[in-house]
Amino acid sequence: MHRMRNAGFTLIEMVTVIVISGILAAVAWRNISQPITGFEDTTRRAQLVDVAESALHRMTSEIRLAAPNSIRLTSDGTTFSSSCTASAGTLCAIEILRTVSGGRYRVQADATNNDVCAGGDGDTLNFNAAADCFEVLGPPPSFGLITAGGGGATQANCLSNASTANCLVIYNTGQSGASAYAGDNIAVITQVATVGLLKSISFNIAAGRTKFPTGSPSQRFDVVDTPVSYVCDVSTNQINRYDAYPIAATHAVPPGGVARLLANQVTACKFDYTAGTATRAGLLTIRITVTDPSATSGGNMQVTLLDQAHVLNIP
Repeated sequence: MHRMRNAGFTLIEMVTVIVISGILAAVAWRNISQPITGFEDTTRRAQLVDVAESALHRMTSEIRLAAPNSIRLTSDGTTFSSSCTASAGTLCAIEILRTVSGGRYRVQADATNNDVCAGGDGDTLNFNAAADCFEVLGPPPSFGLITAGGGGATQANCLSNASTANCLVIYNTGQSGASAYAGDNIAVITQVATVGLLKSISFNIAAGRTKFPTGSPSQRFDVVDTPVSYVCDVSTNQINRYDAYPIAATHAVPPGGVARLLANQVTACKFDYTAGTATRAGLLTIRITVTDPSATSGGNMQVTLLDQAHVLNIP
C-alpha cells in the first residue's frame, strides 16, 4: 500500500524564490527608474519654462505699448537707472506709461474743414492755451478706446487716477521739463468727438501750467491710461503687476494700486534698459530664473529665460 505525499514548497524553496524575485525586481527597477525620473524632471522643467515664458510674453507685449521714453527701472521708486537686479531685501521694478491710442495732431489750419472744434483756428493744436481742441490727422484704429473725463475734468484727475479720464502726452523725452511722470507735458482728455470722418480731442491742463512746453517735431501725441509696474520680489518668489495708481515723479515700490500675480517660483530677476537714440529704438532686456525645489533628480531645478523688447522712443 502506497502512502500519499503532501504537495508544496519547502521553506528553502520559498526563500530561494523570494531572493531571486528580489534580484529580478531590483534589476527591472534599475532599468525603468531612470526613464521615470527623467520623465518627471522633463515635465517639471516644461512647467518652469511655461511659467517663465508666460511672464516674459505678458511683460514684453505690454512694454511695447509704453509711451516714448517712459520706461524706467528702479528698486526704491526714487532712484532710476539703466539696470536693476532683484536680491534678498531688494525689489526690482520696471515701470511704463501704457498707451491706449496715439496719432498726429494738426498744426496747419484747414480752412475748408473748420467744423470739428469750436474757436475758428482751423482745428490746430494751440500750444499757447491751457485748454484746447484739435483735429486728429489720420484717426488711429484705437480712437474708440480713448476715455474722456468731461468738461469738469482737470489734469489732477488724470495724474491721481481719480477718474477714468485718459491723459494726453506730447513730446515726452523723459528729461527735466518734458517728463510726463513729473506732469510737464501731460493733460487730461475732456472730450473726444467725431464729425463725419473727422476726429477731435479736447484737453485741459492743470492749474499752474499755461501750455504744453513744446510740440513734437513729427506732430505725434500719445494717450495713456495708467502707469504699469512689474515688480520682482525674490523674497516671496513672485513677479507682480501693478496698475491703476497715480502718475508721479517718484513713488514707493511696490507702487500700490491693483496688484496681480504674474509669476511665482521666481528666484532671480535682472532688468536692463538701453535708451534709444534718433537712429534706433530703445531695448529692454528681461532675465528671470524660476526654480522647482522638488525635482526628483536631486537638488533644485532651475530654468533661466531671457527676452528683449524694442521700444519706440521717438515722441
